[in-house]
Amino acid sequence: MPPDIEAVDIGIKFGSTWVPGLVVSDFIEQLHSGKGRQSVNYFPTLGRWEAKVNIWDTALNTAVWGIPEYPAGKIIESLLMNRPIKVEKESGQSDDSGKPIMIVDQELTAAVMQKADEIRQAFLDWVWTDDDRRDMLTRLYNERFNTHVPPSYDGSHIELVGASSDVTLRPHQKDVVWRSIQEGTALFDHVVGAGKTMACVASIMESKRMGFVSKPMVVVPNHLLHQWRDEFYRLYPGANILVADKTDFTKENRERLFSRIATGEWDAVIVAHSSFKKIDMPRDVQEEILQEQIDAVVEAIQTAKENEGGRATVKQLEKQKEKMQARYEKLLAGTGAKDRSVDFSDLGVDALFVDESHEFKNLAYQTTMNVSGLGNITGSAKALDLFIKCRYLQRQNDGRGVYFMTGTPISNTIAEVYTLQRYMQYEELQAKDIEHFDAWASTFGQITNGWELDATGVNYKLKSRFASFQNVPELLSMYRTFADVVTKNDLDEQAKQAGMRPLTPPVTGGRAFNHIVERSDDQAVYMDDIIHRMEHLPSDPREDNPLKITNDARKAGLDFRLITPEAEDAPGSKINAAVERIYEIWRDTAEDRGTQLVFCDLSTPKGKGSAVPAPQAVQDGVFAVEGFEPVPDEAMGETEDVTDSDLVEAGDDDSGEDTSVAADMDAVIALSSSKFSVYDDMRQKLVARGIPADEIAFIHDANTDIRKSKLFGDMNAGRVRVLLGSTAKMGAGMNAQKRLVAAHHLDAPWRPSDLEQRNGRIIRQGNMLYERDPDNFSVGIFNYATKQTYDARMWQTIEYKAAAIEQFRKGDLLQRVIDDVQSEAANAAEMKAAASGNPLILMQVKLASDLRKLEALYSQHQRSQHRLRDRLKTLGTIDKRLAAAEAVYSENIRRRDANTRTVKDKEGKEKIQVALVVDGKSLGEKDSERIKNRLLAGAEEVSRNFTKRPLFGSYRGFDVYIERVTRLLGNDGFRFVFEGAGDQKYKPENLTYSFDEKLSLSGLFQRMDNFLTKGLDETVDASRENARRETAELATVEAALGKEFPQKDELALVRENHGAIIRELQRMQDDSKYVSTWEPKTSLDMEVPPMPMPAPAPQLTMRCG
Repeated sequence: MPPDIEAVDIGIKFGSTWVPGLVVSDFIEQLHSGKGRQSVNYFPTLGRWEAKVNIWDTALNTAVWGIPEYPAGKIIESLLMNRPIKVEKESGQSDDSGKPIMIVDQELTAAVMQKADEIRQAFLDWVWTDDDRRDMLTRLYNERFNTHVPPSYDGSHIELVGASSDVTLRPHQKDVVWRSIQEGTALFDHVVGAGKTMACVASIMESKRMGFVSKPMVVVPNHLLHQWRDEFYRLYPGANILVADKTDFTKENRERLFSRIATGEWDAVIVAHSSFKKIDMPRDVQEEILQEQIDAVVEAIQTAKENEGGRATVKQLEKQKEKMQARYEKLLAGTGAKDRSVDFSDLGVDALFVDESHEFKNLAYQTTMNVSGLGNITGSAKALDLFIKCRYLQRQNDGRGVYFMTGTPISNTIAEVYTLQRYMQYEELQAKDIEHFDAWASTFGQITNGWELDATGVNYKLKSRFASFQNVPELLSMYRTFADVVTKNDLDEQAKQAGMRPLTPPVTGGRAFNHIVERSDDQAVYMDDIIHRMEHLPSDPREDNPLKITNDARKAGLDFRLITPEAEDAPGSKINAAVERIYEIWRDTAEDRGTQLVFCDLSTPKGKGSAVPAPQAVQDGVFAVEGFEPVPDEAMGETEDVTDSDLVEAGDDDSGEDTSVAADMDAVIALSSSKFSVYDDMRQKLVARGIPADEIAFIHDANTDIRKSKLFGDMNAGRVRVLLGSTAKMGAGMNAQKRLVAAHHLDAPWRPSDLEQRNGRIIRQGNMLYERDPDNFSVGIFNYATKQTYDARMWQTIEYKAAAIEQFRKGDLLQRVIDDVQSEAANAAEMKAAASGNPLILMQVKLASDLRKLEALYSQHQRSQHRLRDRLKTLGTIDKRLAAAEAVYSENIRRRDANTRTVKDKEGKEKIQVALVVDGKSLGEKDSERIKNRLLAGAEEVSRNFTKRPLFGSYRGFDVYIERVTRLLGNDGFRFVFEGAGDQKYKPENLTYSFDEKLSLSGLFQRMDNFLTKGLDETVDASRENARRETAELATVEAALGKEFPQKDELALVRENHGAIIRELQRMQDDSKYVSTWEPKTSLDMEVPPMPMPAPAPQLTMRCG
């Protein structure tokens, strides 16, 4: 067992689901000092809180911890229940139905967010202060989460029986083989090029030899099917394997294939991703596993009823249950045509080995949050299909039988670990009550529903995202229980210890070379247009939106002819720079027939013979691919939500040809680009320089498995020496590295995993040129960027993101919190900085935005102080108001008693005499018809006109009126209102009726008497209780009044820096030779550095990479 974690190291936040509800309730009680009431319940089956908070102290509720428009009680409920925190106001416009269109009040919302942050911080300041509570929470956390020590395995003793003597596994490969045998499950999280395929093949054969598996199935990307077959036979020449290609899965061949799988004694059955989903699961197993998810909601409904949860909560849960059922039915229907006669359970398969498993990361999940990074909440059909089959095998084999392989398990955010855990250790998540995303996120994520710069770079928008990950060692320990992590540093260290050189070739200069070119005049003008579009976005995102503008800027940075095909070819463009370098390398490596890869995602071949299907759909500037919804305005920038290749089910046809199109955003951009093609242009230029046309190939032309195998063979033989392609088509699993000498990145992909997969094609073992001369050989990696366009920002961002992900994968158990980074569309500020080449512009716009936000918060602070002063005046009249209420009460009691007569009934019991005075005449029980008619007339009058308020009569000294009552859900009605001394109005709840309700006169007067007997006392008691509360509130107001603005120093510092940078930019504008070395102050007492003297040659550039 690992040593206990101390309280100071445990990441906790307000709303962490592992914290008992009683602790949360105690904190809220402490927050309002007993001047309120709260009900807090947690539903572990859904990973959600239900909270109702009522704070009586007005100052606490609307000044100290909240604002009038969004009181503290509502903020606390929103924080616990993950509701978006925002204040809306009318826009002045109406929709088609006449309903006012609401927009976010940015200033008030910023104020509410500040209060929410203060409540979060108050919880952190409070939670560890009590010794007993600290001990209890520390013990609870350690018992639930600090339960794993990352295992280590030594497979050095393994002898591969029946394996070829020509292949020798390296230590890390033997270690994972032994781990797979021991654990029966593993994620091969090995860096690209580490030899996962061979390790997997050895794991299969050794597990089968030892009797742990009987018939394993290997699921691989379509284009790697035959490559896997070759690798299998290379390690085990005598293996009995069945490779099922697409032709085997055609309707006429499928039944025969399933029969062969079921009856054969296979060492392994290898199928493609697109074929795998055509193998159906038994319907009862599907329903059982899916019902497990739905049952969680059903259980939550029952729990909510038992805990007297609100009707809204129960309705919400029941609605969610219906949605889940409908979603699962739709997803299952979306997995395509299947044969019901034979299903997965009939095949005898007892283990799954899934290669490039990151392609199945878009697994449906439930959440109350809108957190970017996990893809479409509805998930994809193929991911759900794999999940069901994994759960089936895990149930059948006591948790064993599921193996994933990928060099990039985390593509864009560490939150993707949650999906991996659901596949690999679902029952472990259940045991810790974190199988639901909200519970997992509250334990390991720091989610901020914060304001960030919007597309204009001036305003803010509300965005939920993971700011960081906490309790990282515990999350990492859970991850490492199934993940076998091997990094490039591990491989290099392993080779060093063995006295060997690294197995992969080094990169020339130790890192990629950044080739930055000047932009053309056309690009300069277009960047101004980009900035204008960013700053003048239409209200309808279909017309224009930040993501579309960002992608247009990326295309312009690649080559302006992608925007305007008839534009001139700029001689200094990065395309021409790349062509020149590719030719020089081709010429210099001619003797060895060195090969090169060229990656380009934002264009596609247009020439004859390039088999490139048209995009599925492009709608008015909003990209919509089959399986996607049109991108809403608030989702712009969340590119990870619309780039999952899972969402387009590729290769569903039965023809045997791979017609799949990478359904990521860049593929759609490329396919929807102009008639100009970067691919065709580069090929023409390379041929013109002297490279034979048959030595240049496009990956797009190899549109079948056979053609891909031939192309890769030609690359390895040096017959094809320049291969151009996209990340999606040649970024994963391609083995064409034997003669590779260079890789060229013409554009930057969105995700770190894409860049890692690209570079993994060349930084890979098996390079014959490196093996021949390891001392002198190195490979070149070249990143191309156009200065003063969006290129620089793309390269810088992807490097930053990659560092965050690598930080997690390396497993620094001493670091408990790490930052998260996700893809996003640009904002105008960043675009301006990129376009100008002057980073001070970005700093100025950011400082200006920070200044606006802080000044808005300061304004709200001042308003709060003014409200507190007004409240203090009100509270100063407590005694006067209570005395007046007591006087009114006494007068009403006197009036009631003076106008009350009693009579005896037939049994001799005394009762109050009915005497309704109408127009000076007293109506009694004998006048029931007249009373009834008066009542009906009054009810009819208010039903016709809700502003009317007819007098029913005077009863026991009080005038009684009839008023209209309007209910939200219809069923309107009326009520009786008493008016007494001092214009006091009473609206008893028991005297409210609906229009269709049956009303008894005897019952009506009985209710009136009940109110006049008890209601008057209850009203004055309420006044006395209110006076008591206000007396207590007086201390709160006096303590809060006069407090300084919490960010006073920060506001002053931002004001000072903003003024200084404006002066600096003005000086640069006035003097073209001036070189700025200005740095912002980090504290108010910091000395300002002396202004530099003008320099002869300015060099203001944006560093790329």
